[in-house]
Amino acid sequence: MPVDHELNTNPAVIVNKHFHDADYYVFEFREGAVWLDINLEDYVPADFLQRLRNGDSTAKLILSNSHEGYTGILDYLYDEVAIRQNIATQNIVLITGAFDIKLVNELKANDRGVPPINIEIGMDFELATQEHLQYQLEELEIKFPPTLEDKNYIHSYLNLNRRWRMHRPMFVALLLSHGIIDRGLVSFGPSDDNGDWHEVWIEIENLMKDFPLDYEYVSAHKNKIINMPPRYLDTEELVTNRAKIEGNEGWMYANTYFSLVSETHFFNHMPEHSVFFSEKVFKPIAFKHPFILIAPPGSLTALKSLGYKTFSGLINEDYDKERNDVKRMLAILEETKRLDALHGDELSEWLAKAKEICEYNYALLRTKDTWFHQY
Repeated sequence: MPVDHELNTNPAVIVNKHFHDADYYVFEFREGAVWLDINLEDYVPADFLQRLRNGDSTAKLILSNSHEGYTGILDYLYDEVAIRQNIATQNIVLITGAFDIKLVNELKANDRGVPPINIEIGMDFELATQEHLQYQLEELEIKFPPTLEDKNYIHSYLNLNRRWRMHRPMFVALLLSHGIIDRGLVSFGPSDDNGDWHEVWIEIENLMKDFPLDYEYVSAHKNKIINMPPRYLDTEELVTNRAKIEGNEGWMYANTYFSLVSETHFFNHMPEHSVFFSEKVFKPIAFKHPFILIAPPGSLTALKSLGYKTFSGLINEDYDKERNDVKRMLAILEETKRLDALHGDELSEWLAKAKEICEYNYALLRTKDTWFHQY
């Protein structure tokens, strides 16, 4: 039963979930605040509701939030579902996209003196990417251009951006100030969140004040940054979320040799900052493209837990261990500069080795059939 204040999210992954050992009701939602206004007795039969309240192990309340990486929803689930409506927490299963929610869940449960809610990670975007890729290749018979060819690259990297989440304009500003923005294919322009360079500049200054040398470098280019014209690649319309694989995107991956993936979350001080994988991670896998994740620390570790390989030995992945957000971003910048400078035999060897990893990841994505992971 989809329940949402703002939109019907309709995630692909929940229809693949089966609970063979239990009866269950599924509520699919986006924002946790929706539970302030929902009374389960309006949707769930009285006898089943009583089973949930009695802790009957054969009755489950499935709360699906797999299309988001929110941890803040837990307060609502404990207070407005478990406590207010007297539902046994051991009978609640939260399906989420937040990989690092386990510790938060345990803390919330301990604060309230109740057993923790059951958590499963649902890979909504991974499944959707697999399905979109299959449709493009098998139904539309699209042939993607080959990637990682041994050739001369005018542009080394691809960096796609839409909404102005703070890490995105900040990283674009760093690319410009270090003189390598034109070495990549970068999209960044007006979007539906009405981001503005003058507004985000104040936050960039605040974030970089503890790094005086780097701050001085960026500040020297302030006028160029805040007057930067929009940068467009496949489209000038950056409002619509283009989460699906499209065959006409292939040229961007074919004409670069690594992706800088600006994921949904990055900064620890933001209300939501969990490790979370949207389509942005799985697109380079689908297009056989190496990647660096501009994401929270531990993101590569989480991706490897799904069976994928990363590029250690070819890419310095120490950035994934750095918990200071600005240091992590600066480390990513330095690695971007190093990779951009590859040429000749060194680049040829790099491309050949990276291709082996990309082929492995692509094959895994095409054949995956497990979309839920218990934590």
